[in-house]
Amino acid sequence: MFSHSGSTNEFSDSAWNFLKFCETIKGDRLIHASLPSGINILFFGFMLGEKSEGVFHQNEAPIAFTFHITGCGYGQVHHSAFSSSEVESSPGKVFVTYCPDTKFFFKMQALTEYKTLNLFISPSRLSAHLENDFQNIPHGLASVLDGSSKSPFIYETAVSPAARLIINQLTNSSYQGAMNRLFLESKSMELIVRQLYEISSCCGKCNCVRLLKGDIERIMEARNILQNSVGCPPSLDELARRVGVNITKLKQGFRSVFETTPYAFLRSERMRIAENMLKDSSFNITEISHQLGFSDTSHFIREFVKFYGTTPGRFIKNHS
Repeated sequence: MFSHSGSTNEFSDSAWNFLKFCETIKGDRLIHASLPSGINILFFGFMLGEKSEGVFHQNEAPIAFTFHITGCGYGQVHHSAFSSSEVESSPGKVFVTYCPDTKFFFKMQALTEYKTLNLFISPSRLSAHLENDFQNIPHGLASVLDGSSKSPFIYETAVSPAARLIINQLTNSSYQGAMNRLFLESKSMELIVRQLYEISSCCGKCNCVRLLKGDIERIMEARNILQNSVGCPPSLDELARRVGVNITKLKQGFRSVFETTPYAFLRSERMRIAENMLKDSSFNITEISHQLGFSDTSHFIREFVKFYGTTPGRFIKNHS
C-alpha cells in the first residue's frame, strides 16, 4: 500500500492529535503518508480488545474526509462558540468535516475491528487546488475555503459505489517507490473531487421523490432480497413486483434511500462477498465466480478489476 512518512508541520499540534492516540493502540496497520499536494493520508486498522474512550483537542483544523470501512463508534464534537454535534460511525459511512477550535469526545466498542481511511488537507491548500472557484461547492464549505467563516462544517453520507472503487484502489496499490507516491497522489485527489461532487449534487438537488413509510419499507425489503440472492438475483421487473412497487418508484426510491441504484448495490454486495471469500482462502476463483452468479470466471475477473482496480489473484497475494 503506502509507507509511513511522518506528519506535516501544518497540522503538527492539532489535527494529528487523533493520530497520536491511534499510535497508542496496538494495531496491525497504522499508516500515515504526507503527499506533495498537501494531502495527508491516514489509514488505520486494528482489533480493539477493550472498550476505549478518549478526548482530543483541535485548534487550526484541516478539512477531513473520513471513510469508515469497519467498526462502529460514537462521538461528540464540542465547539467553543457553538453547540455540540453528535456523530455515529458505522461501516459504509463517510464524513466530510471542518471543526476548528473544538474538543472531540469519542467511544469505541470492545472486540471490534476498526478500519478507516482519512484524507486531510488544509482549507488554503484545497482552495488553491480549486483555483478559488467555489461555484459548485456547498455554501457552508465554500465559506470556509474563501476564508470568510470558521464555522464548523459536518456532512455525513453513505460511501457511494464510485467512491468505494477509489478507496479499494488506494488501499490495494501494487506500485512501489515513486510510482506508488504518484499513484496515491492522483487517487487521493480523485477521491476528494468525487466526494465534493457528490456533496454538491446532493445539496443542490430537490427531494423530488416523495416516499411514504410503506414505500421505504418496500425499498428496504428490495435491498434485503438482493442481499439474499446475489447468486441468482431477480430482474428489476420481478424485484419491483415482489415488493409491490412500480419500477420507477423502485429505482428512484433506491437512490433516495441508499444513494445508489439496485444494480450498483448488487454489484457492490457481490464484490464485498467476493473479497471475504478470497481472504478466507477456502475458495478458488472459479468457485467464487459460480457462487456469486457470474456467467464465467472471466466475467468475474473483469468485474473485480473494475471494482477493486486489481485482479483477484493479485488481491490474494496482497492479503496473504
